[in-house]
Amino acid sequence: MVLQEIKKEFYNQAGLSEWAQPFVVKVKPNNDTLAILVHGFSSSPYIMHNLADYLASQGVDVEAVLLAGHGRNFKIFGQADAQAWHDSVEKVLQENLPHYKNIYLIGHSLGASVCVSLAADYPQVKGLISLGISVYLRGEKWIRFALPFAKRFKKRYKKSWLTHDEIEQLKKEGRRVYVPVKSVSDLYRMIDTRTKKKAKLVKTPTLIIHSRKDQVSQPKSSEFLFQQLELEDKEIYILDKNSHGLLQRTRNDYVFAKMVDFIKKHN
Repeated sequence: MVLQEIKKEFYNQAGLSEWAQPFVVKVKPNNDTLAILVHGFSSSPYIMHNLADYLASQGVDVEAVLLAGHGRNFKIFGQADAQAWHDSVEKVLQENLPHYKNIYLIGHSLGASVCVSLAADYPQVKGLISLGISVYLRGEKWIRFALPFAKRFKKRYKKSWLTHDEIEQLKKEGRRVYVPVKSVSDLYRMIDTRTKKKAKLVKTPTLIIHSRKDQVSQPKSSEFLFQQLELEDKEIYILDKNSHGLLQRTRNDYVFAKMVDFIKKHN
């Protein structure tokens, strides 16, 4: 199948920019393999487009999820919490379980944390792929120390590492430049109450990939997940990259190929 034949069907949810819409790709009727793609914290399904194209070209149906509160304005983003993020993906998983023999959960950053939790709850999932999972953030000690005070005196923080061009691009993609401090607290609630506690309960084959110089999430996040998994069928790759955006930057062809090899191995 050539890439030109791949057509995405968008859900066209109200209040979302065109680029932030969740979407589905159906490769062929009665396909037995689906990849559920889950974006990260303050991001949107936009980052999943290239991966979706590649998976579809390899015969895999795709469903790209929009996490609750994401892709919309600052107020709506802050109203969603860890439970709502989890429920967004669980709903899609439950809807698709009766229709596919092989379902793979593929999450980036926060999305990976959500997928870990769901893989623990749904052992019938065929495989879990974690990309740049967020367990230990850069500046971890300072963030955890300052967060209780920040919640009282500050409503938002800005991603200070972004360039002007990157800020404009994020706005188009429905991704947040300013993030509610309350949402950062919800992120840590997800990490502490789900990711860290449920990782050892996962019995699903797992592929883990992380950038060595990830500027958001420390590589030891993925090392933690690998060590917690009490199963033999697990792989970890720490790439010589300096970006949290494993799906959009250099060497994403290597990342994509690793994922497809993993899916083909377990189908």
